[in-house]
Amino acid sequence: MPKVLLIDGNSFLWRAAHAVPMDFVANKVLSFFFEVLSKFSPDDMVVCWDKGKSRWRSELFEEYKAHRLQQKKDTELDLEALSEQSMLAYRYLNSVGIRQVLVPGLEADDVLSWLSEYYKAVLGWSVILSTGDRDLWQLVDSQLLVWDHQRQNLVTEHSVAEYFGITPRHVAELKALVGDPSDNLPGVKQIGDKRASVILRKYGSLGGVLDPSNAKELGKRKSTACILDEGEFVGEMYRLVKLPTMQEASRVLSGEERTALVTCLTEPLEKEPLRSQVLAERIGPSFLTSACALPAYSMELKGMVTRMNLADAPGPSCASLREVDWAIGQCRGCALRQDCDPEGPTYPEGDSSRRIMIVGRNPGRQEKVNGRPFFPEAPAGERLGKFLKDAGIWREECWVTNVCKCYSQDDRPPTYAEFLACLPHLRAEIDLLKPKLILAFGTEAMMALTPYKSRVTKHCGELLESPTGLLGKVEAHVAVCVHPSAALRSSQNSHDMDYAAKVVRDFVAKRTMP
Repeated sequence: MPKVLLIDGNSFLWRAAHAVPMDFVANKVLSFFFEVLSKFSPDDMVVCWDKGKSRWRSELFEEYKAHRLQQKKDTELDLEALSEQSMLAYRYLNSVGIRQVLVPGLEADDVLSWLSEYYKAVLGWSVILSTGDRDLWQLVDSQLLVWDHQRQNLVTEHSVAEYFGITPRHVAELKALVGDPSDNLPGVKQIGDKRASVILRKYGSLGGVLDPSNAKELGKRKSTACILDEGEFVGEMYRLVKLPTMQEASRVLSGEERTALVTCLTEPLEKEPLRSQVLAERIGPSFLTSACALPAYSMELKGMVTRMNLADAPGPSCASLREVDWAIGQCRGCALRQDCDPEGPTYPEGDSSRRIMIVGRNPGRQEKVNGRPFFPEAPAGERLGKFLKDAGIWREECWVTNVCKCYSQDDRPPTYAEFLACLPHLRAEIDLLKPKLILAFGTEAMMALTPYKSRVTKHCGELLESPTGLLGKVEAHVAVCVHPSAALRSSQNSHDMDYAAKVVRDFVAKRTMP
């Protein structure tokens, strides 16, 4: 089976920066590069670099990697000099014909994930991923192994289970619970790796941990009760740490990022002996001999570009609510569709005369089976019923829908790309219904309809007039509230939901909803 070596260039860069004087960082990075290349003798290889922090993650969570300091012992690193050393290594590898990906606003982790998926699923190759970042352990399987260069250790599925106590597919869920200080992502207080792995094994998944039916048991211990108040925020962290798939790439990339990525993946590679000689003299003459021995790594990844569909996908053009339902039924824009089969999507309910809209996250198991959003006999549906009663609203007066129309496996939070894939349907519903009042329950609905991207608990009870969210401007009043499931997990969230119901009741009492 052919083998590709994928290298996280920044992993080498930071290790070198803490090992040698700044003027020798590029030299050390290339030493690492040729060392791992010699060890694995791949049939193809790609090096990926960070150029700043992730744009889309920063838009979701302003504190992402904020105030991040890289320190060398007690002295702050000269980041400008480090950048120069990084580009020196980059230009040298480019001159010897190595494919590299460096796109401002796009992190190497995401690209490494997409490359891994392409080589494995499409080409049928095995993958060696060289990195010191344990976030990438979520990619490990029988076809992909991670090489931890610093520890000289090959990470397998068994290694992940030994270290974390969970399977690779649960690594992102564990990170959502414990956070990641290096990325300035807060976790749940008192929850570390060991406790998180025990909890995930016990409840099977992050969705199981956040299931309101387990709230009583979690609440018995102080060490786990803290999860109950932070459930919505844990979902937000999951969206940040879960690496997007190839199918999701077009959703999270901007136009400029797509163009730059396509160029990196498809531009012809050529060796430039004179340029590499000049750079080698500057970095370290010994690299000239190593470069001459390099085979030609010139695979063009046009097939990957085609597979990722790196083009703007037009939203559905619907002239009626029936057409919206048809578009939802035909949609294959994200991986959630396979999770909701054989029942299929959970369609909105109501009729075109209704001017109050209820928007939730996505259907749970009972909603999927019964085919109704916020199924009235399910716990979340019953808690919604109490909210509506307190607000002086009948469910029959409302159009009931979700941001995402499909169930997610094990009730996990939808990823950011899955969320974005469903937004055109919600936009079409709003444009056709022209609601006067929208009740946005949970973080996903809040992001879609308001300028707020994080911490729905902070905004619960706010009532905004014609706000602009990820959907664009909405000509309606939007009331923000925690999700009914969150209210079932936590007395504080339940109290916040009761407050929001009073705000809505006061608003409705002053206006007549036609």
